[in-house]
Amino acid sequence: MKKLKLGAACMAAVMTVSLALTGCGGASSTSQPASSTAPSSTSASGTAPVEGADWLVPFDETVTLDVVVGWDADPSVKEGTTPETNALVEVAKDLLNIELNFLWMVPNDQLQEKLALQISSGEIPDIVMLQSADFYEFMDSDYLRDLTDAYNTYASDDLRSAVEGFGDAAIEYSSRDGKLYGIPAQLDTAESVAGLYYRSDILEAAGLLDPVGEQLVRFYGQILHLDFGTSRRIQSGIAVTRVIGSRLGVTLRLGAISIAISWVVGVLVGIAQAAFKGKFVDWLGTAYTVVVNAV
Repeated sequence: MKKLKLGAACMAAVMTVSLALTGCGGASSTSQPASSTAPSSTSASGTAPVEGADWLVPFDETVTLDVVVGWDADPSVKEGTTPETNALVEVAKDLLNIELNFLWMVPNDQLQEKLALQISSGEIPDIVMLQSADFYEFMDSDYLRDLTDAYNTYASDDLRSAVEGFGDAAIEYSSRDGKLYGIPAQLDTAESVAGLYYRSDILEAAGLLDPVGEQLVRFYGQILHLDFGTSRRIQSGIAVTRVIGSRLGVTLRLGAISIAISWVVGVLVGIAQAAFKGKFVDWLGTAYTVVVNAV
């Protein structure tokens, strides 16, 4: 059973939200048959391995891993998205037959205290989301399992590549005496992967889902007809030509005033330069003209 859960934990590590280091704890509160020690080619639901990802092979029987998470909501992430509702949790279940059981989620500043209470109760979760500063403390307290064999046996090429991408320092940091006690990770704290959410209805209404060539033809055709679309920043939903028209009068008045002032000042400077040709006033007028034209 330990071997089964260690393998499942390593597979889940590449999908699980992480703050800094992911470590595997001790006993689990979920009992699983000890007969299965490795993934099979198909799950009980008949899910087949994903082409090009040989490591995504589901276990014969559902492996449940208890998880605790320190997590802060991110306003830039889609509302309602949490580690528990992350799409990768469903992927782990569907493709690996691994069920992540979130015992609790608390803000990061409460994680250490909550985790200490969890451990003092004797129930250590299978996967612990640790801040870097807490990792060695857990290692010294013998709360973390040796992941070396499980990592060497079950880690996918993608996971190995990601870990090796951090350099030797990351592996050395999460190891002791040649034994690996954590999986280094540098992922988005809310979604585990970088993501972009967009309103498909807005893009469709604007025609931005059409082929680029078709968009360009339509764009230049609209320009020829003085159709610049609708405003979404100044006056949402109002035609751009209407927004421009509402401000055109003020713009023309300001332009006329600027031209009049420039004309008067220009004539006066020209007269002064002609009257004092070759003198300081002439030089000053030339410098003024160059500066104004440059601006």
